[in-house]
Amino acid sequence: MCGMTGILFKPQLRTSAELATLGRIFTRLLALNEHRGRDASGIALIRNDGECRLFKRTVRSHELIEQPEYRAILASLNEQTALLMGHTRWATAGSRSCWENAQPLKTRCCVTCNGTIYNAGELFAKYHLVRHADTDSELIARLADRYAPDGKIYVKGFIRTLRECCGQLSAVVVSPADPQTVIILKGDKPLSLNYHQELGVVIYTSDARHRDLVLNDESGWSPLKLPAMHYAVFDTRMLPEVEINPFNYTKSGGLKNE
Repeated sequence: MCGMTGILFKPQLRTSAELATLGRIFTRLLALNEHRGRDASGIALIRNDGECRLFKRTVRSHELIEQPEYRAILASLNEQTALLMGHTRWATAGSRSCWENAQPLKTRCCVTCNGTIYNAGELFAKYHLVRHADTDSELIARLADRYAPDGKIYVKGFIRTLRECCGQLSAVVVSPADPQTVIILKGDKPLSLNYHQELGVVIYTSDARHRDLVLNDESGWSPLKLPAMHYAVFDTRMLPEVEINPFNYTKSGGLKNE
């Protein structure tokens, strides 16, 4: 079990107060996701020009959010931000003390995952993938890299290969070389999405109870439906428009209905 939370930003001007509100919502969701993962936490901010700012540590999220590096990233939110993604890790595969196993994982692509892929080693070998960490989640990042030779992820090929995974999976995937395209995979691990028309953002988080708690005093938020065993492809320039398609796992351990 891990926790994921994040915000997709439509390119538009926002007041400093609006940006502060979004930063506060993100921070509260990241802190609340701590119960889903206490071994490590991290965030990544990806800009429309492809710059990726990554900060992660083998500490709990309530400690991470107190760090000056975290505050500096949140303070840099502006109209050029495409995606802010966060993760809290519950180690199921890979050392708890290894910084490289913390998420977000940054290879050519940037990824957060919730789940366990039991045949990750087999798929690393089958596709001759480079491996720097010892967590199974790195497989998702490396497969995304494999289908992004020019920076833009070939989504259909990527999804087709994910069908070979055995286990459980939800994930958020982006290539900084194509930062406006964000892939959100909702397998058999929870993920809830909401949209705010005026602010031009989509938020996601692993626990709907956290979302309801954080947004209870906020207005203007509408749910976005993403069924289990489906993936969404967002173009942040066109939010909340989204392409949603089914996907499945073809090996034992995953849900089979497409």
